[in-house]
Amino acid sequence: MNRKLTYMLLLLTVVAIMGVPQAAALSSYLNNFNTTYPSAVGTRIDTCILCHQGDPRIGGSTDRNLYGAAFGSNNHNFATIEPLDSDGDGFSNIDEIHNLTFPGNVSDFPPKIVSFSPTTPVSDTGTPATRTFSIVANQVVATITWILDGNVQKTEISVSASNFAVTTSVAALHNVTAVAQKAGDGSAMQTWDWNVTTVAPPETGTIAGIVTNASSNLPISGATVKADGKTATTDASGNYSITIAPGTYNVTAGAAGYENITVTDVIVTANTTNAQDFALTPTIIIPGTGTIAGKVTNASSNSPIVGATVTADGKTATTDNTGNYSITIAPGNYTVTANATGYEDKAASVVVMANETTTQDLALTPKVQVETGTIAGKVTDASSNSPIAGATVKADNKTATTDTSGNYSITVVLGTYTVTASAAGYQSSVPASVVVMANKTTTQNFALTKIVTNETGTIAGMVTNASSGLPIAGATVTADSKMATTDASGNYSITIAPGTYTVTASAAGYEDKTVTGVAVAPNTTTTVNFALTKPVPTENGSISGRVVDVATGMGIPNVEIRLVGIVGMGMDTRSIKMETTTDSTGMWEFNNLPAGRYIIIEKLPKGYIPITSPVMNIMLEQGEDSMNNDFEVKPISALLPPMQV
Repeated sequence: MNRKLTYMLLLLTVVAIMGVPQAAALSSYLNNFNTTYPSAVGTRIDTCILCHQGDPRIGGSTDRNLYGAAFGSNNHNFATIEPLDSDGDGFSNIDEIHNLTFPGNVSDFPPKIVSFSPTTPVSDTGTPATRTFSIVANQVVATITWILDGNVQKTEISVSASNFAVTTSVAALHNVTAVAQKAGDGSAMQTWDWNVTTVAPPETGTIAGIVTNASSNLPISGATVKADGKTATTDASGNYSITIAPGTYNVTAGAAGYENITVTDVIVTANTTNAQDFALTPTIIIPGTGTIAGKVTNASSNSPIVGATVTADGKTATTDNTGNYSITIAPGNYTVTANATGYEDKAASVVVMANETTTQDLALTPKVQVETGTIAGKVTDASSNSPIAGATVKADNKTATTDTSGNYSITVVLGTYTVTASAAGYQSSVPASVVVMANKTTTQNFALTKIVTNETGTIAGMVTNASSGLPIAGATVTADSKMATTDASGNYSITIAPGTYTVTASAAGYEDKTVTGVAVAPNTTTTVNFALTKPVPTENGSISGRVVDVATGMGIPNVEIRLVGIVGMGMDTRSIKMETTTDSTGMWEFNNLPAGRYIIIEKLPKGYIPITSPVMNIMLEQGEDSMNNDFEVKPISALLPPMQV
């Protein structure tokens, strides 16, 4: 019995002795933890449960938890396992230590704000507004505290979400902080700052004024004024106001029964009111319609043209079997145009009165049928007789390029032409004179000589005044892309590759002169002299007149007058178009006009009808001043019966 008791006591002693190192080891690891993380000393995680499933010091389990297992497998180094999430609860080991939760217990984790909105700053213009801030937190969060500018404004109890609304202005709010906290002593909290950006309001200016009737000067109510997408409507007194960013704008005013007016380049400055008034002109409506009628004929034979088209401002009519047409249209000024197949178009200006027929006949000139012929041939190498592809053949202003067989073809009207051929690496051909017959092909072949590399020739000569024979200094002479300027003695010299060239001389105050077919041979000088003539001065004339109100004898200002003229002779025939407006006395004038036939067209002023024709034909001699070409008009009001009161 004593022997058994002694054996049991001995066994307990051995077990106790073996347990001392284990307890000592556990205590040393905890001391190491406190040394590594001094902020955890004395907190809820300052215990052996940090690494074990129980506290061995009080008889708990010595089995390691997930954090303790990671600690043991990493050479008992706490720093090494800081970034790990040992218990898999979504938080790193170091985050749990900082928040005083156990990194080895999946059921114990820090508070967390899952989302916070709005996530971007709101620009605050200084105007009070309601801002709503929302968060969603994890289930650990028990309390959410809102802080405005460092002051606690509101505390809410929630485990999932919290909303907070506050009316803010630039002076009332600068930042918002949401604090999420766990229940119980020693719990941690998480803070999220959200800053409000303060932005100064944009500067604006104002366009304001009054819209009136230009005739009565009375205000127009309900008129619309627009400036770059901004719109205002006038009040009962005709006033409007548009607030808009500083800048330059086109401002338009309009109202039913009035013509629109646009004022350009209205300048708006910040914090100021820019006055802009409008006086709108009432729209004049003449009741009833009028008619334009007449006959379209062949100008050569005077026979009627059937099926011709006559147009006036979008209205169209077709001539019948006798060449007659008729267009019903509102009163006003129109340009009537007639056209038919095989004829040149013809236009005329007409004035249409209400309930009246304006006769306008139109004689069309038959188009000239132009007969053509063909110049064709082949361009070859003069040495090998092989075709040259891509060579350029010119007949006056017509051009053709040879095909792979060296062939070319040019269709031209009948006549005599100067034809040349050129190709890269070859001397240009000597110009050939070719006569073209109707519906026939004239053959002209060219054999080009290759340019010998590095060999050049010279074009040289003198440029003089054709009248005095004196040299012209500073004249320009060009040959192909080469150019030279004459010296004080009028001499020039151009070094150029062998070939055939067109040489032109020009000088200020003189007419240009060109010499074609200048042949340049290697190592030789070709002399080309020029005698330039000064242009013959011409004296031009003028046409003038007035627009007169026959009721008052006064001139009417700002009336549009157009001029269309045909001047010159033969190939030099050209057209002239000009426009002007009458001055304050109703005068109009066109100056610097060469001799020719002119048509003067008056655009009737609003509110008037013509007494004399608004279209006049004038033959102007060279240097002639044609005056007193007056247009007489009469107010429409003179035709209307007196109003019954």
